[in-house]
Amino acid sequence: MQDANYKMMKTNKQLIGIDLFAGAGGLSLGAEMAGISMRYAVEADAYAAASYKRNFKNATVFCEDIRKLSADKLNTQPVFIIMGGPPCQGFSLSNTKTRDMSNPNNRMFEEFLRFVDKIAPTWFVFENVYG
Repeated sequence: MQDANYKMMKTNKQLIGIDLFAGAGGLSLGAEMAGISMRYAVEADAYAAASYKRNFKNATVFCEDIRKLSADKLNTQPVFIIMGGPPCQGFSLSNTKTRDMSNPNNRMFEEFLRFVDKIAPTWFVFENVYG
């Protein structure tokens, strides 16, 4: 028997997605291939944000520090999925110098959680490295 989320995916014509720490849009590409309309992206790097905008012409891209961005700007209910891969260099097993909470990037996952908490999507995908 199919569950309710699968039925919603099959019947809802407008599944809305948000990509945080979006880069050029690798996660968004997979989402769009699955039928999700990527509405918003947040990416601090100007070159990556420009690539994202070129790859996803219908998305609004916020090229800014996510810590300064209000989740209300991305809250177009209902949001089906929020996805993202916060900076992971500080968590990587290959990092022997700043693999602790003194590395400011190691707290960026909290921004992902802030958006998930505020927007309350049906699903979220959090991508990061082992460790």
